[in-house]
Amino acid sequence: VTKRLARLSHLAAPGRDSAGRDRARILDLGGQSTCDWAWHCALQYPNAKVYTVTTKAIRQLSNSNIRGPPNHRQVAVKRLSKLPFADGQFDLISARELHGILKFVGENGEDEWESCLHECMRVLKPGGYLEFSVMDSDIINAG
Repeated sequence: VTKRLARLSHLAAPGRDSAGRDRARILDLGGQSTCDWAWHCALQYPNAKVYTVTTKAIRQLSNSNIRGPPNHRQVAVKRLSKLPFADGQFDLISARELHGILKFVGENGEDEWESCLHECMRVLKPGGYLEFSVMDSDIINAG
């Protein structure tokens, strides 16, 4: 991700556009809303727009009164498969924490992973970068 962010840094350079239209946009999907990767990213790339999106249930567990960098926003949604962003809005999506949030079969019987990844592809710009981790919690042949 660091290499991708370095490539995006030319977009995040000051003075690109007085309206700020070419600012790099970074989405931390499912990350911690305070004091985590997105804050570090926002501090390192002050001209990028960084968003952390988490579920409303998880947001209630965090201290949302803590204010982060001025270029960071927190967004809470009911489900990660319905993001409140336009198509092709993000240059980079980091979704490293989804394994702790998503289920293969959600409340309504949908595969939450599939729905969420489709939504990621919708909001990712063409040529953008999506980083996510999949963890298999099945223990096989344990000692």
